[in-house]
Amino acid sequence: MLTVQTETDLVLLGSVAARQPDTARLRLWEMAGTAHADDYIANLGAADTGDGTAALQELNSMLNPPIGTPGFTCALPINTGQMHYVLDAAQYALNRWVTAGVPPASGVPLAMTGASFVLDANGNTEGGVRTPAVDAPVATLSGLGQSGSQFCFLFGTTTPFDAAKLAALYPSHTDFVRKWAGATVTGVTAGFIRPADAAELIAAAGKSAIGG
Repeated sequence: MLTVQTETDLVLLGSVAARQPDTARLRLWEMAGTAHADDYIANLGAADTGDGTAALQELNSMLNPPIGTPGFTCALPINTGQMHYVLDAAQYALNRWVTAGVPPASGVPLAMTGASFVLDANGNTEGGVRTPAVDAPVATLSGLGQSGSQFCFLFGTTTPFDAAKLAALYPSHTDFVRKWAGATVTGVTAGFIRPADAAELIAAAGKSAIGG
């Protein structure tokens, strides 16, 4: 069994009580900066043809996040993290485990103190399965803190960095692309991002206007 959990699942849906260490037949991936549902699920995924357009849209959405989707509006901008890339890797890993006996990578738990996540200097949760969105961040991403319609608590939040913080983190566009690409390659090496998705992510960074 490969169990994939978001921040929302652990705290608001109670999955933290079911945490257990990996075994020969169990892997647990807890994803930093993710919500049970997010912008990709709500707004981008249905039109994603795999040509890279959605990847750039998702990156841009971290700087200008939506407050919901047609049909409901939340009080705060919803999560724009990169859960779906980890899910791609999880599906691949689970299939290979079943068909070839190769176990998935082991992930470390999200860092917690009691019932609260431990946050880094950018407000993102430490530990867990990492993506470029939290290791080369342009926003604080959370699976918590949302209110609004009855579904909004599942959608987490996005708090974009202001221009000054972005400039401090990434003095040039090249700096951003380099750090984003490095975080992406780290995810591939760890087994949590597929190579084809990595190419899409790095291309999106190059096409963005972030940095400088």
